[in-house]
Amino acid sequence: MLIVKRCRQRIWSKIKYSQNISFREEKIQRSITYFRNNCHNNDDFRMRENKWIRNLILLKYHNNINYRLENNTLASRRTLNKYHNNLDFQNQYEEREKTRVLQRYHSDHSLRLKMIQNASYSYRNNNTLMKRNLKQLYNQRRRILKKYSSIQSHMCTLKHRNLYLASVEKFRKIIKEGPAYVCISCGIALFRHQVLPFIEEKYLKQNMSLEMTTYIQSCLKNTFSSEQRWICKLCSDKIKKQRLSSRALMNKLEVCEIPSE
Repeated sequence: MLIVKRCRQRIWSKIKYSQNISFREEKIQRSITYFRNNCHNNDDFRMRENKWIRNLILLKYHNNINYRLENNTLASRRTLNKYHNNLDFQNQYEEREKTRVLQRYHSDHSLRLKMIQNASYSYRNNNTLMKRNLKQLYNQRRRILKKYSSIQSHMCTLKHRNLYLASVEKFRKIIKEGPAYVCISCGIALFRHQVLPFIEEKYLKQNMSLEMTTYIQSCLKNTFSSEQRWICKLCSDKIKKQRLSSRALMNKLEVCEIPSE
């Protein structure tokens, strides 16, 4: 009678679980709470559950090919992601693999012979290919250097050409007005960049010698007060040092005539 009652309760519970959403969620929540409490508080229960889950996964791994392939793919993907993103894991993994290969190399005689044969075969077959690749790299490097040097030479030529054109343009701007600026000291017609505006107060000083004062005043007499006066840079520097310019008009130097051919 008790067995029949339990069977009825079980059937009723299954029907209610499948049809009543709130009952189903409540039962699931109770199961989760029960499982978590036992896992945190009961060591025997936790060890038993872990062992049961581990055996279940191993059984599924050995019996289900699709699950095994999917699990291996996911494990490889996780390992690769961790290998590329975690430097510590990468170093540990490489060290483990190196240790494992060395242990197998020293302990397994057949594996050691196989690795030696593979290395020898690879060296014999790849030696010619390696030389060919090195020659290709060398020729490629020479072509790149030649192309780079020609580009550099062209750029250097273009740079000098631009500098030359800029200098010519600057020179044309300078001589555009012609040598129309006459120095009041030496009387030579010069370009604008070769002369300075003559300001009397700038050159006449209190401690200046009588000879220099007379010289400056004589220069001023030869020009009109209304026109702009100019002085060349050489005469300006000499007067500031209270010295007479060697080519000044006051020296009365004459230029020799050009002899006929």
